[in-house]
Amino acid sequence: MTGAPSLPPHDERAEIAVLGGVLLDPDQWQGVSDLPPAAFYRENHRLIWLALHALMTSGISIDLVNLAGHLERTKTGFSNNRTALDDAGGLTYLIGLSDQTPFAFRTPEYAATVRDMYARRLLLEHANRVQRMVYGIECDPQPTASVQDFMANVPRPAARAENTIITGPEADSAAVEYLRLLASGLSPALRTGSQTWTPSSAASIRAA
Repeated sequence: MTGAPSLPPHDERAEIAVLGGVLLDPDQWQGVSDLPPAAFYRENHRLIWLALHALMTSGISIDLVNLAGHLERTKTGFSNNRTALDDAGGLTYLIGLSDQTPFAFRTPEYAATVRDMYARRLLLEHANRVQRMVYGIECDPQPTASVQDFMANVPRPAARAENTIITGPEADSAAVEYLRLLASGLSPALRTGSQTWTPSSAASIRAA
């Protein structure tokens, strides 16, 4: 790997397969309904997921006709002529979701991938906050102890949806170490500009 990816972690095919799996077999909804809309990286996928939630909450059967109808009745943007169906990609896109789903019974597996990608994006958000705290970006540099305490509060997808944070010894130790590497500059994701990072500089940060 020669540099940081241009896009945050996500798996578009897995997102499509979750949506398509539920459309093909609505019984799959029970196993994946706890996915928060933010778990989907693509905005149109979030719109579709919210529409599926709305259908289930209203006791309306999930199928292509009901989904398209709900999206079409939902106005978006500043124009009264634009609907959520337009923003979701149109009827053709909805039809394609099922066509691109290999097996509906594997929907929970696809959902696990979507959740994992979401967890990685949360980690990167957390790591970026750590970087700003260490270098005083948009704020004064924070004491090392404060940064370490913040690093221990690693967000998780389910916890974020409930507006709570997993803290202390319950935090994922591997994720904490990953954040330490990011903060020390060892990760290629933070190698920008002409500044050079060395193992010795990373060791000094860990020692602090």
